[in-house]
Amino acid sequence: MHRAPIALIRVLPASRVADLLVILALAFVAGGCPYPGSTSPPSAQQQSEEVAALQTHVLPLVNDLRVTWYLNEGSSGGSIYWKRGKFTKDSERAREDGDTPFDKETEVAYAQCAQAIRSSGVPTNRLVEAQFAVDGTLRSASFQRRGGGIEFVFTYIYSPGAKPPEWTSSLGPVVLTRIGDSDWWFEQSPDD
Repeated sequence: MHRAPIALIRVLPASRVADLLVILALAFVAGGCPYPGSTSPPSAQQQSEEVAALQTHVLPLVNDLRVTWYLNEGSSGGSIYWKRGKFTKDSERAREDGDTPFDKETEVAYAQCAQAIRSSGVPTNRLVEAQFAVDGTLRSASFQRRGGGIEFVFTYIYSPGAKPPEWTSSLGPVVLTRIGDSDWWFEQSPDD
């Protein structure tokens, strides 16, 4: 079964094989192939469903643990900045950034965040820039959503009662769109 593609390549002249590889590479880079990194933003319906899931499954935990940053890099590492401080699984990063290596309590908090995100079903592994008011109320939280490919960064921004600050990029336009009548916004920005 694995020999058929090799046999096909052996039958094609070398110049045709090279042409085929170039075409496939260009299609991949241009986003012409459907793959998880597709650069199409989620539909308005999907955005509404995903932010409702984040609000139900993830925001209560973010608020309870006072998480301001969360990054899950799978088995290669991760970090969480929460009410107890800045922690990382990566000892090299701990030395470079001054973060503390995970302790048992942080492992539990990190696992709770991972489980909440999995339960939401939203394709994200990163919470960035969560901010709390002096009284402890969550003022804003941004979740980077996978799917922007190499061209864009998609972000869901929770910003109750106010439009998130707009910003510009030297790489191209940043588009900020409110999601229905909710306190959520969808941001599409160029990926650097």
